[in-house]
Amino acid sequence: MTLGLHHYFTPPPAAGGGVAPGSATLDHQSESGEIMSYSTTYSLARLGTGSLTTGVDPANTTIGQRLDGSTYRVYLTFAQFDTSAIPAGATVDIATLSIKGSGDHTTQEFVIEARAIPDWGSLADADHISGADFDSTGTLVANYDTSLGMISGIRYNLADVALPANIVKEGSTFIVFGSDRWAADTTPDADDEYTFIDMSSSNEIRLHVEWS
Repeated sequence: MTLGLHHYFTPPPAAGGGVAPGSATLDHQSESGEIMSYSTTYSLARLGTGSLTTGVDPANTTIGQRLDGSTYRVYLTFAQFDTSAIPAGATVDIATLSIKGSGDHTTQEFVIEARAIPDWGSLADADHISGADFDSTGTLVANYDTSLGMISGIRYNLADVALPANIVKEGSTFIVFGSDRWAADTTPDADDEYTFIDMSSSNEIRLHVEWS
């Protein structure tokens, strides 16, 4: 399925040639997805030097990490948004990312961190980001503490950190979601610390933008 614009409004051009205010609520596009890194050694799973599996345009994706039997699994979610309708001269006043829960497995709570990164083209194993590099990759733009809740079927807004300033005007905006505990090199144990995110039709990861 190809996902894109959910709702969009732009009034006629402003008098005097200025930028007219507008807004858009955008669904993630079909080049979004998940990369899972896994190994029986945590350091390899964290760094992405064990095994990798990429899923493009799945119905559900995962954020976090876990110990599954003797195998460590780390999950990154990637979401691409078409923000080309935002004029180059516009000021982005409000930007909000939201995700919809599809199953909570967080006996150990964590913080979902969203970072704006460059275009990944066609999502593939090579786009995996090492846990050692996550904090220095792109810009932290939003986050969400899973202790606030992650109930299946409920949509949650991430807290803004620097999202408006990192929206790409007249282009596409690329976001990767990962766990703060994975980035901090905190090994998961018997407590699960991951959550499922719904990416099916009508339940997409969403970006709401308002500009002037």
